[in-house]
Amino acid sequence: MTNTLRSAIEACLDDYSISVGERTWQYYTYLSRRLLMAATVLKIDTVPLNAISYEDGKRLVHVLSDKRYFPRMSQPTVAKNIKFLKCIFARFTAKGLIPNNPMEDLTIKKTKSIPIQPFQPGDVLAILSKEPATPIDFRDLAIWHTALDTGLRCFE
Repeated sequence: MTNTLRSAIEACLDDYSISVGERTWQYYTYLSRRLLMAATVLKIDTVPLNAISYEDGKRLVHVLSDKRYFPRMSQPTVAKNIKFLKCIFARFTAKGLIPNNPMEDLTIKKTKSIPIQPFQPGDVLAILSKEPATPIDFRDLAIWHTALDTGLRCFE
């Protein structure tokens, strides 16, 4: 049986389910679904793996970046999908499924990071000087103290 792009990605996911943690596997599954959705749009999901070219990779990147197909996908997420595409094809090459990695030369568009503005000393004093009136206010003040004393970031 000839490996298609879809079957090769699914087999790779099965391998990953054994070798990586649950959350990592879920993330790889998410990336794989997006990649397979883009491949389906291009009608290359059932093409033999060894027939996938660099040009197909560029077309996949274009579809992944297209807001008509993926309206909520941000540029950093597109970059992660491209990185995953490159890695999964490197894995196909390492496993001997294809002779060389056609995605090796795909470029990942650099994204600008948004600098995080720290609190100003006056902001911190205003937050910490408020006297808690309710248990919820007390809880919130404790959270602020913990965050400020330990350097926690918002997403943590």
